[in-house]
Amino acid sequence: MPFQPFHITRWTRGATLVSEPDMIPPDALRRATNVRLDRTLGVIEARPGWSAKTAAAFAASVTFLSRLFATAATYGYAQFGTTLQRVNASWGGATTINAATGSQTLSDANAPDGSGNLLKYFVNGTIAIKDSGTATTTLGIAPPTAAPTSAALATDLFTQIGFDDPDDAANWTGTNLASGPTNDTTFFQEGVDSVTFSIAASTFGSIARFLGSVVNLDTLTGGDTLVKNDDYIHLWLRVDRPERVTFIQIDVDVDADSTAVADSFRQNYYSIRLGALTTLSQGINQWNQLQIRKSRFARYGTDTSRTWAQARGFRIALLTNSQGTVNFWVDDFKLRGGVGMEGDIEYTVCYRNSTTGARGNPPKDANGVVLYTTKLTTNRQRINLTTTNVREGGANHPGDTQINRMMIWRRGGSFTTAVLVATIPDTDANPYLDNTSDETLVLTNQLLETDNDIPPAGATRVLFGPSASGHFFMIVDGYRLYFSKAYERLENRVENWPALSFAIIGDGSARAVAGIATATQTRVWTTERSYNVVGRGEDTFIPVALDGSRGAVGQFAVAAGDGFLYFVSQDGIYADAGGRQLKLTPAIDQFFQGLTVDGQVGWNTAQMALVRLAFLHESTGALLVMIYAESGSSTLNRFLVLKPNLQDGRLSECFFGASTLTTIQSLYLDSVNRELLTGTANGHVYRIEDPATYADISTAIAITARTKSYDFDQPQRGKFIAHAVVEGLTTSQNLTLTAHYDRAATSEVLGTVNTSTETELELLSTANPETRRRDVALELTGSVSSRIAIARLGCFFEPQPELLTFLDSGLVSFNFIQQLKRFEWDINLIATSTLTVYADGSQVFQGQFLALAGRRNVPYALPPGLRGRVWRITLVSSGAAFLCYRLSGFFKQLGTDQQYQERVLIQGV
Repeated sequence: MPFQPFHITRWTRGATLVSEPDMIPPDALRRATNVRLDRTLGVIEARPGWSAKTAAAFAASVTFLSRLFATAATYGYAQFGTTLQRVNASWGGATTINAATGSQTLSDANAPDGSGNLLKYFVNGTIAIKDSGTATTTLGIAPPTAAPTSAALATDLFTQIGFDDPDDAANWTGTNLASGPTNDTTFFQEGVDSVTFSIAASTFGSIARFLGSVVNLDTLTGGDTLVKNDDYIHLWLRVDRPERVTFIQIDVDVDADSTAVADSFRQNYYSIRLGALTTLSQGINQWNQLQIRKSRFARYGTDTSRTWAQARGFRIALLTNSQGTVNFWVDDFKLRGGVGMEGDIEYTVCYRNSTTGARGNPPKDANGVVLYTTKLTTNRQRINLTTTNVREGGANHPGDTQINRMMIWRRGGSFTTAVLVATIPDTDANPYLDNTSDETLVLTNQLLETDNDIPPAGATRVLFGPSASGHFFMIVDGYRLYFSKAYERLENRVENWPALSFAIIGDGSARAVAGIATATQTRVWTTERSYNVVGRGEDTFIPVALDGSRGAVGQFAVAAGDGFLYFVSQDGIYADAGGRQLKLTPAIDQFFQGLTVDGQVGWNTAQMALVRLAFLHESTGALLVMIYAESGSSTLNRFLVLKPNLQDGRLSECFFGASTLTTIQSLYLDSVNRELLTGTANGHVYRIEDPATYADISTAIAITARTKSYDFDQPQRGKFIAHAVVEGLTTSQNLTLTAHYDRAATSEVLGTVNTSTETELELLSTANPETRRRDVALELTGSVSSRIAIARLGCFFEPQPELLTFLDSGLVSFNFIQQLKRFEWDINLIATSTLTVYADGSQVFQGQFLALAGRRNVPYALPPGLRGRVWRITLVSSGAAFLCYRLSGFFKQLGTDQQYQERVLIQGV
């Protein structure tokens, strides 16, 4: 029969590119190195090329890439060796921001700080830093190593009312006194003297003073108006016989019509009576300090416009009992206070960066107890806090250059937990004067946080996040999962890592190596299984193992996209949707065992941790790129690309690749510009999968595209291959076409394909079209730097009969008895064989069929008299197998007058 063309006409079907045995779908590729299948055009194309992003190379192989898209500019970051450099948007103008990163590859995250500035955060086992594009500082704010130096009472605030002059007694008018008032330079508390007087038994006596001009007792100069009603009217009082005193009365006149002591204390005034027993508790001839809050005074009078601000007259009165005369001494009559602080006060500090909004912890001892200054008792007095040791340059100040503010915290009085008093410059050399009332701090109520720890230390650290709740996560030493505080607008919580905010991952049988936080889930992988990180409350997270899940091989072997989490496990690449994990690469399982599959060397199972994975969504379909070290290599040197299967949409079509330019060492998805970037061994940064270019920076791309081994739906038969046909565009580039036979056991180069249009055909003949072939595959190879698009790749074939040593026609029935005259054979009989004829179940003939020289059409005469209704013919070779293309017999119905008619008994093809 004539040759029939067989074409691989479409390339849009789902394909498993490498597998044994050859059960991949039709129109698929078995080997695909540096090629792709274009589902829109239905053609084979060379993979997209690389375009350069760097003008000058970095000093060594680039093992880490990232970007920061800040408000003002775009910055790039590259790690090579133990150096991290910041570059501009064009990957030039390098600035070294850390020259001691250590050997562990960095992990990174982006987040706004407390002021809304976008920052880049870098972490590995050696460093934990942040960068704004212009400045680099440590991640976290270090605490001071001790409490501030000291706290001391400052100068008292007061307004003097009386008893401050040597001749002060002359200014006071006595009423119902037994003696006095006079000055006493022997017994006094303040200044150089006091005023003394005596009152007879059962007498209400007093001394009073009218100033004439107004004295403002409303607010002390420098005092806090919020607490003015709790300021003290102060007086020192000494009594020789306190048991003879019934009460003490103090009056403050505020009436506008008062002109002297005689007409004061009648209309508008403040007054208070104090019981003698409690007020004079110090005993006989002892000074008693009387401090009465203004709020305790009773207000008399109806003119509400007259207040403490219009004080004009003052009176100190005492009632004695019947036991006898009492001698009194008074001193230092004044209004004092102005500050709403009372009780035992202590201070501590922490640091802040005003630009980022980050803050740290207060000083702590070895047991984690916060360190404070020595307690200081204040009675509405201001306090000077000396911070010499903890300000910039001080002995207990950490060498953290980002610190520019000091936060002062106070505990005591109304507060059992320290509250923020003030935030001052870190360089302030003067003692801080604290005059802030408790009432004011109650309104702000910003409590001291003692869990703003710096990031945890560890031999290995992997940073990722943020989650939907604004938390960042850090895997430390492969078994602890730390989490930062949640995002706040005014606080940079990425820098706050509470020491107790961590969970243990797994049971210690496997290391945690990678993590991803998306808008809906947070996932952590150990080398053994996957864990879903579940929130419990605002700041508690628990890693929960997913039953039957797989682990990831390394820190960078995970990626997210299209609603899936992708990861590389020890036995393949998986897609995870809500905890349901599906292997994408079952067709190349042997590759992940480190075995060679169809000439493709497997990966190095001892270097799985080096693997990098990245996801890129493009208009012609998403792709997943894995870079790996092939067997025999200890460094990353090849890549595998997965593209979607058209039928189910899964990323299951596998394409291997490599470049003769250099090897890929790192991957970064620039999602803003939709570019997949790579750092390479030659120190450059390239965009890979660039659809606008067809070469790797003028370096040709070596491609291989081999079809599956086709049996043309007749696996049992050999075929003669006349020639192959290639349709498509090579852009005048030479591609070599090779035919592989017998499941690639043998091959022959058919020639060179070179076309200039997409519809051009090339026919290439085989060396010997009469050689039997089985399982034919066609392969195109070559180096290209321009676009190629192969639309059709196939061959013309002629099927051959099966090779047999025993041929049986089976039962051939007629309605009437037939006479058999001869056979016509189309056969290639290599060895002499035995022909046997059966009629109606009995052998009627057996003879020799002599060997032939190749395929022949030969008659085989039979003896006369062979007749029957049911016939069977067998041919048995005792040597080499034969090929029977066709067997027919010539029959005539017994008793009829007609010619013998040909009846086909066996059709070999």
